[in-house]
Amino acid sequence: MSDLSVQIYKAIADNRERRKVERWHASSIAKCPRALYLERLGVGSLNIPGGGKILRWSAGHALEGALRPHLKTIYKDLEANVLLRNDTLSLGGEYDAYIPSQKELISVKSVHDYAMITRQGRTGLKEKVGLNELGKVVWDFKSEPYTHHQWQEHAYILMANHKDTYIYNRETKKKSTLDLEVEKVTYIYITLSGLMDTFTTSVNPDILKRVTDKVEYLNQSWEKQEPPVCLCQEGQEMFQVTDQYCDYRSGDDCCSLNLIKELENA
Repeated sequence: MSDLSVQIYKAIADNRERRKVERWHASSIAKCPRALYLERLGVGSLNIPGGGKILRWSAGHALEGALRPHLKTIYKDLEANVLLRNDTLSLGGEYDAYIPSQKELISVKSVHDYAMITRQGRTGLKEKVGLNELGKVVWDFKSEPYTHHQWQEHAYILMANHKDTYIYNRETKKKSTLDLEVEKVTYIYITLSGLMDTFTTSVNPDILKRVTDKVEYLNQSWEKQEPPVCLCQEGQEMFQVTDQYCDYRSGDDCCSLNLIKELENA
């Protein structure tokens, strides 16, 4: 790697935005409860992303932004990037888009090309369905969006259904009344090379209840200052999609309570 490459990667990493977490975020609500608790406490990540990963994230966000004008061509009443907050739930988040006439949320997600397969003229997200006789992985098309993305959208739906939720304008610092009724969610997955897959689902009462219960559990833990359970173990529901990459993993240990003691003694 050239000296210039090293300098570029370092500059990207050094300029990484570090946000202060003041409430639970819809985008991360599926993550390990204790990891969310540690993050809100202000415990720094043990696994700092490098410049290459940050650049891929930025490119993904740019791709999502590039898609938005084309969505507005299709959906004339599309409302994009609205920030919601609910102080009672201690929850917030910015949804990608909403179509009032269809009571539909739209979620745009950029994924790696490797997340897709193309077969017989069809391209879509893939999932492992088993092994063949040679022990190689057999892939098929996913039948639904990634679970953690469904949890994120249902966190918005939870806020939409709650009387204390409001729209927050970052620039003016002003609050406004929310009018958001959701009956379905469309998920758009796109890669940097332009591959695309879409899913449209109805509101899932089971996921909505689980998200509601998760927020309640997090708030109870926060109020009592009792760290919630760590779920960063293989076999747990969210391990493969989020928690194997936990910010607080160190070797075989994850979400150690010693991190809180170190923060208190800092």
